[in-house]
Amino acid sequence: MAAGKSDKKVFQSHNISEDIEDTAHVGGEVDTNKLGKLDVNKIDVKKISDFGQDQGACLHGTPELSEEARLKVLEDFKILDTPADPRFDRVTELGTLIFGLPICLVSLVDRHRQWFKSSRGLDVTFTDRCSSFCAYTVQSGTPKVLVVLDAFDDERFVNNPLVVHSPGIRFYAGAVLEDLASGHRLGNVCIIDTKPWNSFDKSKIQVLQCLASLCMQVCTPLPIPYVFSK
Repeated sequence: MAAGKSDKKVFQSHNISEDIEDTAHVGGEVDTNKLGKLDVNKIDVKKISDFGQDQGACLHGTPELSEEARLKVLEDFKILDTPADPRFDRVTELGTLIFGLPICLVSLVDRHRQWFKSSRGLDVTFTDRCSSFCAYTVQSGTPKVLVVLDAFDDERFVNNPLVVHSPGIRFYAGAVLEDLASGHRLGNVCIIDTKPWNSFDKSKIQVLQCLASLCMQVCTPLPIPYVFSK
């Protein structure tokens, strides 16, 4: 828990203003034999690094002073570089099974990297922040759920090395992990597919937010009620 903060923290999801229509991609049978078998060994670290240099500081519009405060809150949670935790691993396993997708991550956005507290479907523990989809969700004032139906159609990500090279991200959805005591966002829970989606509806967004809420409960010593805004 963040040092000097109130013991009681409440995770409250954002008000979803836009209902994206349902997709037939979710809801069919899940072939668990296909989960977690992407060839992540082909991830080109040099291409990711070069992409990061091209993107400069990679704050994606976040004011520097605000970012320093966010990083301090993240540090105070004392979760970065900690051992694997089965409670987080259950969340990412649920994510792959519920949505029928190969990848689900609990991602924390540090100064120069995104570090995965739990990674289902990828055998890496971090990637460069500048190639991170998750980094876009930690900006204050941005939507608390980021949905990219097809990365090829999104100018922010079309040249991203994680899109054009392995693991070949096409669909992405992430819900923030937010410390409401400070208002800062630590990272998110995200799901990833190597195929584009046509849509991602409100009910699926709420499920993703529930997974993020479960993670925040693990991060704090007291039970945390979560509320979906109407």
